[in-house]
Parts: sequence; structure tokens; C-alpha cells
Amino acid sequence: MHDVLRLIAVFLLIAGLLVSALGVVRWAKRRSAGTAIGFGGLMLVLAALAFLLRDLAARDLLVEFAQRYTAAWCSHDPARVASFYSESGLLAINNGAPAVGRKAVEAAARSFMTGYPDLVVKFDRIVPKGERVLYHWTFIGTNTGPGGTGNRVRIRGYEDWTIGTDGLIATSVGHFDAQDWDRQVKGTAALPK
Repeated sequence: MHDVLRLIAVFLLIAGLLVSALGVVRWAKRRSAGTAIGFGGLMLVLAALAFLLRDLAARDLLVEFAQRYTAAWCSHDPARVASFYSESGLLAINNGAPAVGRKAVEAAARSFMTGYPDLVVKFDRIVPKGERVLYHWTFIGTNTGPGGTGNRVRIRGYEDWTIGTDGLIATSVGHFDAQDWDRQVKGTAALPK
């Protein structure tokens, strides 16, 4: 749908410019140009609407993708999380060593799910940034995994995604306040509301 709307928008844009140019040429030669200019203008307006619809459709697809990604985290199935990444997808968190490839992404997700068996991820919002997408989330869980402190954590952050040609995450660079995370895990900070 997204590609079809783009093709329609480009066609209408080019046709509108050509018809408008024809109208201007006719006007310059003192011929009746009102119809051509009006029709060209209409085509340009329709092109703008098609581009707008394309952007709205793309945003809807991103929101739906983010909702399914969030559900994968909440499923406590690390393979399901990894399935949102390209085969050679990369996940890096707070400038840490990147997990490269689905198996490595799966292991990274498993470490969170093991440390926080009751973990819940909430989808806050999506912010498109040109070729990138910022996926904002809230992580809630109790550190009761092996060697855990038993303290509850609630922290907000985001992942900076690049989506690959396969429609999956090619790179995800995660960001959150690691010092606040440590304080919450150790029980030395009040949970944010």
C-alpha cells in the first residue's frame, strides 16, 4: 500500500507540473489557459494528499510493528523478540558491546527476561527521524532472577532503530539512564511514577 501511494503521488506530481506548465505556456501565448492551470493545480493538490496518506500509512505500519515488538518482549520468549531483527541485525544498549545476529539478540533479550522474570515493557511512542525511528518504551520488572536484589525497577528509555530492506530492525541502539537503573536495582532510589 505504501509503495502504491508513493507511485500515485509521484505520477500526480509530475502530471500536475506538466499540465500546469502547459497552462502557463498557453497563457503566455495569450490563449485560454485557465482550464489547464486549474486542472494542473488540482493534480498537485491530489499529489500532496497522496504523499500525506503515504506518510500516515507508513506511520501506522511503524506503530503496529512497535506494538508487536512490545508484545514480543512481554511474551517472555527471547526468540520472538529476536525475530523482529534482520538475520545480521544489531542490538546495542547504552554503548555496550553490540549483540550481532538473531542468536545474539535472543541471548541479550533472555538476560533481561531471566533477571526480571515479571518484566513488562510498555510502548510509549514512535518518533520517525528520517531513515531512523525512535521507539520509546517503559521497562517495569522486579530483579528476582539469579543473584537478584528483589527490588523493583521502572525506567524509561528508547531504541534508535534503522529498519532494513526486509522490513525488520537492522540496527537498534538502546538508551536509558543506567545510573538510575543501578540505584533502583540496589534499592537506593524511589521508583519514578
